[in-house]
Amino acid sequence: MATAIRGCFGKIKTKDLAATGALAIVGGIQEWTLSEEAEDIDSSEIGTCTKASVAGANDRSLSISGFYAPADGNQGDLTVGNIVDVEIYPAGSGSGNEYFTTTTGGGTVLSIERGGSTDGLVSLSMSIKINGDLTTTSVP
Repeated sequence: MATAIRGCFGKIKTKDLAATGALAIVGGIQEWTLSEEAEDIDSSEIGTCTKASVAGANDRSLSISGFYAPADGNQGDLTVGNIVDVEIYPAGSGSGNEYFTTTTGGGTVLSIERGGSTDGLVSLSMSIKINGDLTTTSVP
């Protein structure tokens, strides 16, 4: 039987692409989604009457949501238009765990939304477009 990964152990780390130093944990995160898809290029031929396609360029994006806590971790450094290095640790950053990291292009913060209500925390959601590939690595 396969061992499931509990989401509560996950971590996301970022840093400004131009900054020096190590990546820092983004605080307040409660949920994340990494989407990867390939462009669909039509390669159908006349006379076959069936559609065919080939994969084009890959596209990756990261959606993050949680509560707004600008002084918590690296959350305050994420601003619209900023390019950041990103590391995603689905099972946490313990030795042997797999994680995803951006390559030299980092990711561009495309959107940030904040909201609040009288009976909850101020919410945060953001979208980061990954520039280039993601590398899958294991924590040493």
